Amino acid sequence: IDSLDSGKAMVEDRFETTTIADVLVGGHVAIPAGSVVRGVVTAVSPGTHTNRKARMTVSFDQVTVNGEAHPIR
Repeated sequence: IDSLDSGKAMVEDRFETTTIADVLVGGHVAIPAGSVVRGVVTAVSPGTHTNRKARMTVSFDQVTVNGEAHPIR
């Protein structure tokens, strides 16, 4: 839903995204494709002209399944 760019993102920026595939647990769908997942940027190291290895670390804290929000720990 929200785009992330290591050249613009800052630590503690919040974002939302969606799952692209079902998450299965024991052969059953626990999180269906299209569920909304919320998270936060926890570390960012943008690439430079001399070092093009950008890095970004994110942490997910909530998933919404069938309209019901669930915390992720």
